[in-house]
Amino acid sequence: MSQAVILGVVVLMMMCSSSSAAMLMMGGDDDKKTGPTGPAGPTGPVLPKARYVTLTFHEGMPDKYVLTPYEVRVFDKSGTNLALSGTISDVGEHHDESRFPRGAIIDDNETTLWHSRHAESTDFITIDLGADKEIAKIEVLNVTGTSVYNGVESRARMSGGGPDSSDKGAYVELKNAAGSVVKTTPDIKTVAAKYTVDFSETTPTWK
Repeated sequence: MSQAVILGVVVLMMMCSSSSAAMLMMGGDDDKKTGPTGPAGPTGPVLPKARYVTLTFHEGMPDKYVLTPYEVRVFDKSGTNLALSGTISDVGEHHDESRFPRGAIIDDNETTLWHSRHAESTDFITIDLGADKEIAKIEVLNVTGTSVYNGVESRARMSGGGPDSSDKGAYVELKNAAGSVVKTTPDIKTVAAKYTVDFSETTPTWK
């Protein structure tokens, strides 16, 4: 082999080696990447921000269903019950408000309850948090009585008669300070002493 050919091969090898080294220094070897390939995504669902928290029924619900919560608790992600510093801004009154006061659901007392009016389209109560606030979880404490009224146990009257009933149950609607709906929960369709919905879950449901 001539000296010119040998020299050309050596030069070519040196160029290839230099190119490979440069690619490694610049991070050009895709097969050996160990870092992230892009910006980190969200760690979970975005929590709703709302000012108004309304416990209500669908329109046209049979009169035998009423709202009878002991407490409605609205938690932020630190576990603070925002409802305790809120006010009741709108409500469908019971005929005996002295017995079932609107403030009962935010008084942190599990023995006092609020009761919506029978046979009226006033099955709702709204907590005003004062400003748009991030909401992580809502709890509704239900009555536990088994007395039957109009064919429905008292403890099942917020759940549309329970899971075996074709009637819809109560739900919670969240609105921001501008009055726009930002979140609507599924219907409550079980019979329990406490209902909890966690907005950090991918598909929040009442438990």
